[in-house]
Amino acid sequence: MAVSVELALDGVTDALVTPVDTAPPSPATLRTLLAAPGACVPTFDGRDGHPVRTRGPYPGGRLDRYLRGAPRVPVSDPYCLVNLNDPEALRAWIGHR
Repeated sequence: MAVSVELALDGVTDALVTPVDTAPPSPATLRTLLAAPGACVPTFDGRDGHPVRTRGPYPGGRLDRYLRGAPRVPVSDPYCLVNLNDPEALRAWIGHR
């Protein structure tokens, strides 16, 4: 995954990055992240979520290391924490939307 992110962000100066197996972000979450002045991580109830925002030239390597010191931005979207790893999790998420 780290190599995929590194290749995707090569030459990109501003991006929202999320694993493929997470719930789609709400428009409000996207607006909050895009309003932040730089790289940041959304949080809900004190827990890190997705998508994350990168800003500036990506130095390569693991995304979690790049974002270790990035500001955490509180959002009101509990779905930023949802991981849809299997069909049961997907059904549960669809049922609670």
